[in-house]
Formats: sequence, C-alpha cells, structure tokens
Amino acid sequence: MSIFKIIEDRLREEGKIGRELLREELDFQKHRASDKLYNGFYIKVDNRGDSIVMAVMNDADYMWKVNGTPPNGRTAGVRATMQELTDWAIKKQDKGEVKFTSPYALHRFIQKVKHELMKHYLTDGGQMVAPRRYFFIDIVVKEIKKSGAKKRIETDLDKQIKEFIGYKKSEKSEKPFKVVIS
Repeated sequence: MSIFKIIEDRLREEGKIGRELLREELDFQKHRASDKLYNGFYIKVDNRGDSIVMAVMNDADYMWKVNGTPPNGRTAGVRATMQELTDWAIKKQDKGEVKFTSPYALHRFIQKVKHELMKHYLTDGGQMVAPRRYFFIDIVVKEIKKSGAKKRIETDLDKQIKEFIGYKKSEKSEKPFKVVIS
C-alpha cells in the first residue's frame, strides 16, 4: 500500500468523475457509433519522482480528431473505406440517429460523408446532428474546473499531509495548517 493512499484515492475518484463527464459529452455530441471511444477511457494514477499524477486516458487512435484538435495540428481529411462508413451508418441507423429509406439513400449518404471527410474531419453534416459537435475534452475540462474538484483535492491533500506527519489536533493546538494548490 502506498504511503499516499488518501491523495491517490481522491485522484482516482476525480478521474472517475472526469471519465463519466467525457462519456456524457460524447453521448451529447452523438459520437457513439462504435462506442470504442466511449468505452475506452481509463484512469491512471502514478507516482512519478516527486509527483503523483492522475490522467484519464483513451487508446482510440481517432480521439483527437473527434475532439476536433488533432495533436499534430493537422485538420485535413480522414481516409475511411466504404465498408467502414457503411458499418458506421448502419450503427447510427440502429440507434435511431438516422434513417435510410432505401439502399440507394444509404449509399448516397455514405458517398457524401466520404467526400466531406476527405476534405476535413469537421463535416457540415455533423454540425446539424448536435448543437455542440466538437471540443468535448475542452468542455469537460471547464466543467471539472467549476465542479469543486480542486477544493476536494486540497482537502484530501491536507488530510494526507496531516496523516503523514502524525498531526493530531488537540484543544491546545495552534492554528491548523492548510494546503493550497495554485
């Protein structure tokens, strides 16, 4: 067991909250065709030198494109096969997000999406699907900052330090100390 159990547990809890918020935002933005991205989030808490680091991670190779901000800055098109797009469109139809009146309508839809994706990932059609379509990570980071996460972490960090140094509050004790994260 780690000597920093209180803070590691708090970071894991905050990671779970972050993971759930990411999933909620992906659902709101209708990015759930295969659910690979939605179900792929995991939490990692590591002791790195003199730091304890928590990260919510995902191994889906297209996460940054879905977010609208590829890490390499490249916003050019995506190459998807007709079969990949057909599978994606049928999953969307199965979830009730789109409806095709005929195989021809399905084929026309796939051709249009394929053409848009070759130009750039952020498609015109995607804008009509959800009022907020991109930057799901940025939106969740803003929500987390407003949620009181910093205060919860500071409180548990304070508890961790007190436990670590054997601090016991007594009636005669001087001012209790407090940890502040900037």
